[in-house]
Amino acid sequence: MEEKGRRERAESELSKLLELELNMKKQEDEMSSWKLAIKDIPGVLSYDDIPVKFAALQKEVIDNMMKAGEANACFKQMEVALETAQLGKRNAETEAALAKEKAEALKLEVKQIEMMAFATQGSALFRKFRGGGC
Repeated sequence: MEEKGRRERAESELSKLLELELNMKKQEDEMSSWKLAIKDIPGVLSYDDIPVKFAALQKEVIDNMMKAGEANACFKQMEVALETAQLGKRNAETEAALAKEKAEALKLEVKQIEMMAFATQGSALFRKFRGGGC
């Protein structure tokens, strides 16, 4: 009976040992995985370097987001300036077309005045000629 008790204890201890070996293997695998991950991160030599590297990367992300925000604001300002310039161009083109129409109308008016002046001069000459004033 004593031998049976020792055998059961031995089997129980053996079972615990196998479980411990399995847990140890899992821990070793996880440790290997961490070591490989650490090798892939530039500037990280040990596990203790990871939080420092992570903080530096967070700062870099924030800085880059701020730069992107500034670039977007600049882009929006350029868009507004372009729209303003395009509106100014359309207004200038409209004003130029109106000025051209006005110039054409004034040319026509000048021609009419010239014709009226010519007609008046011609009429005076005709009267003078008819009256025998030559």
